[in-house]
Amino acid sequence: IERIPSSIGKLKRLQVLNLKWNQLQEVSRDLKKCIKLKIVNLSGALRLLSAIPEALLNLEDLEHLSLSDNFFTEVPQQVCGLIKLTHLIMQRNSLLRLSQDLYRLRYLEHLELSDNFLEVIPPGIKSLKRLRYLGLNNNSLTELAGEVCFLEQLSYLGLGKNKLTQLPENIYRLYNLQTLDVDNNELQEVPLLMDRLELLSEEDGLHILNNNLRSPFKEISEQGTRALFEFLKGIRLKEAHHRLKMIFIGAARAGKTSLRQALMHGRSRLAADHERTWVMERHLWEPESRLRVQILDFGGHHIYQAAHHMFLSSDALHVLVFDLAKYSSENYEDLIGHWLEAIMDRAGGAKIVIVGTHCDQCSSEDVTEKVYDIMRLMRR
Repeated sequence: IERIPSSIGKLKRLQVLNLKWNQLQEVSRDLKKCIKLKIVNLSGALRLLSAIPEALLNLEDLEHLSLSDNFFTEVPQQVCGLIKLTHLIMQRNSLLRLSQDLYRLRYLEHLELSDNFLEVIPPGIKSLKRLRYLGLNNNSLTELAGEVCFLEQLSYLGLGKNKLTQLPENIYRLYNLQTLDVDNNELQEVPLLMDRLELLSEEDGLHILNNNLRSPFKEISEQGTRALFEFLKGIRLKEAHHRLKMIFIGAARAGKTSLRQALMHGRSRLAADHERTWVMERHLWEPESRLRVQILDFGGHHIYQAAHHMFLSSDALHVLVFDLAKYSSENYEDLIGHWLEAIMDRAGGAKIVIVGTHCDQCSSEDVTEKVYDIMRLMRR
């Protein structure tokens, strides 16, 4: 097919248009009347036009667009105006660069850019927060921007057949990742915290063949994903230079568990009632490869307080958490003073950080006033 006639505009209910591997030379403007279109496949069909048909750009509800096997050197700026796109597929083009305009596509879930000539991923990709699939195989990438590791919904990340010499240390943030393909690169080692990618399956979750992995990474990786992850954990146990203890303490429902979860997982989430701490929970937090923090999260109910003194320690960081929204001078002792005295009695010289939660329920004036009142009462 070389020409899409004006009669296509009569197909008011058309939702899928597949024109792949045709030789289009003309597309009628009446295509824009097909307002129900959701999926358009133009793979290999625009080689003679070398441009996006203007009518296509008026399809504001388009969700799935395939432009593979054409000759584009960059993602057309006009395509970046189709803000409802969830799938954009541009394999086997001649892409040399990515424009910042691409990041306007905030609804993208599937972005396939494999088999091109990309050398860098420009800053800003972390704004595509809905991405679940990112295909960058067979390009010319020499490094992977750390921003990619903020795409926490990713379940697939394809980086095979590039020129990567290392992976970002914070790749462990991709906790939903099920498949990571880094075959045929120039990797010499893997990040020490990569074993946190717990959803990578043993069978086909991690593809890491044909790299320059140093011994023993090479030999261990050939034994499978689980073997590699156990090896990484072993290294950390031997190389951990800093071991700290952090104790979360404070009244019940102050927000201790929610704050601890935000620290450990890098995102804020209120703890549900069934997640509340009853007596004490122990957790191991590794914010960096050589930093291990043992966290003790105490339940705040008064019947548990008798056990607290057994764990308070002068070499630990004590995080005293209280609900700022509920604070008043009258309940200072219950929310703060009592807990400070307990720490200082049992762990003299300990470091203490006082954290007020639920600040979003207070005005800025209230926050300032309450902070000054707390400082006044602490100096008594």
